[in-house]
Amino acid sequence: MSTTIYDIEATGLEVTRDVPFQFGAHVLNSDHSLVRDLNLTGRLPRHVLPSPSALTVTGMKFSEIQKFPLSHHELVKRIHSFVVENSPTTFVSFNGMRYDENVLRHAFYSNLLQPYVTQLSGSMRMDVLKVVHAAVACGDGSIKVPLNEKGKKSFKLEGLARENGFNDHNAHDALGDVRATEFIMNLVRDKSPDVWRACERNRDKYQVQKMLESRRPLLKVDWNYFSGVPNVRVILPVVSDAENCNEWICVNLNCDVMKLLEKGEVSLKAAFKWCNGVTPLITVKTNDMPLVFDLSDPAIRKLPAHYPREVCEKILSDAGFASRLRVAGRLRKESYPPSESVWDDLYSGGFFPTSDDVPVIKRFHKVRPDEKFDLISDLSDGRARTLALWLIGSEWPDVLPHSARSEYEAGLREHLMAEEAKWTTIPSALRHIRELKVGARARDLEILEDYRYHLENMSSFA
Repeated sequence: MSTTIYDIEATGLEVTRDVPFQFGAHVLNSDHSLVRDLNLTGRLPRHVLPSPSALTVTGMKFSEIQKFPLSHHELVKRIHSFVVENSPTTFVSFNGMRYDENVLRHAFYSNLLQPYVTQLSGSMRMDVLKVVHAAVACGDGSIKVPLNEKGKKSFKLEGLARENGFNDHNAHDALGDVRATEFIMNLVRDKSPDVWRACERNRDKYQVQKMLESRRPLLKVDWNYFSGVPNVRVILPVVSDAENCNEWICVNLNCDVMKLLEKGEVSLKAAFKWCNGVTPLITVKTNDMPLVFDLSDPAIRKLPAHYPREVCEKILSDAGFASRLRVAGRLRKESYPPSESVWDDLYSGGFFPTSDDVPVIKRFHKVRPDEKFDLISDLSDGRARTLALWLIGSEWPDVLPHSARSEYEAGLREHLMAEEAKWTTIPSALRHIRELKVGARARDLEILEDYRYHLENMSSFA
């Protein structure tokens, strides 16, 4: 199978709201030789403003981004087509499971494209940051990790690459970060073969599913950024989530398990939270490349794997406990705050796009801009109808009927001028610019002044 290493540069850290403006990728064949590279850039949709911090980090002026030849929709369609054309493959990223994958998934969703395309057609996902966490936690010394100003290990790609001898890194450029990710990936594969093989296995959710279904104790590794050391816990998979078969509820065998067995659903719900240095209940997502290892895996031979063996049989033989865990998992999800808008609704309201809407969406993408609005009423999913209106308003506003355009423009003004919001607005961006300008270097001042000028022009029309 081929390997596709990719990276994005985006407008900020809110994965449901911020969007990519650059996408870089290397496609490698089974011999790890480069067969294709890609570097795409595109403008921003009308409703998305970049965080001023994101601009200074990437070194991009707002005016430069808005001069890119591709519109946002054209950029996202090109990325989506690239993913489809290169599947099946292993999509490799650095911190992609938490960030890049989520940003892309929501960009596909908001542009009425299949959101989960990196996991379809036999493709798998791999996060090199997680691989590095595993190598460092397993203590094999293959990866050198720099320290930050607080004396803790820093896993930022730029510093990690430089510390390990990669000095030609164009940081915060998508294609530059792809090259650095490829370097780190090769380093782990060559110097930590046991860890690499274990992580490579875990990119396949079906292999992880087999481990969890065995209901045998497993070792789970995570990195604790607060303390600066790895979390190493022996867990026992008990039951899959009631609604998501890709998510398993596991018991932390390094806590007081007997007390857990006595708890009801509400008390068990609280056990998913960190308390006094311990998380009694842990969820593992099979499609998230979790760092879970069989206790006999050579990759973890240096890690402690002690647990009270006698309690495992008690846990697994208690059917009532498994039922209570499932209820507790449902209660936990029900306590999540409701979404604020359609951009936060990818995971609510059912699978997207609905089977009824797939043919309508295909027509939507094929017809001329002036024919797209008439298809909105054929969409059964309210999310799709709203996204279609905002997509047309951003890309082809002139084709909207007068009433629909007035509705869109009013919503856009309210969206951009909100004083307090989860996303970047004109008022919040201007406040942030004033803060960043204090003590800023010359390059950043130029970027911030360019952005301030455009924001103030925008606010006069909003």
